Amino acid sequence: MAKLTCWQCRRDLSDEPRPISRQAVCQGCFEPIRCCYMCRAFDISHRSTCQEDRADPPLEKANANFCDFFSPGEPVRRVSPQPDKSDTSAALSALFEDELAVDAFEEDSQVIGGHDELDQKLKDLFGDG
Repeated sequence: MAKLTCWQCRRDLSDEPRPISRQAVCQGCFEPIRCCYMCRAFDISHRSTCQEDRADPPLEKANANFCDFFSPGEPVRRVSPQPDKSDTSAALSALFEDELAVDAFEEDSQVIGGHDELDQKLKDLFGDG
């Protein structure tokens, strides 16, 4: 029996009884096992993502299905690891602490002459002042 791992959490599924039932779920993450992501015919580079021409692939590849061509194999799709929070925070800070954007905003504020002058121009434009 070939080694089988969950497409979502990579838990070993070799103890799962064969044939795999449509109701079978991974005991680690509770995702369906009999789904496109767990099938040998699943191929993300293929037009319909299924190499089996006679199959009618479902729209949601993670959902359990009744495909007659399902053959369990090594999952193609893997969940990307969670990014390190410090790296994410640093990237976010770098994005919003761009000095050029801050300088441009400050220059625009000086050209307008502050909020009071802008408010007055709006009131003059719409006749509220």
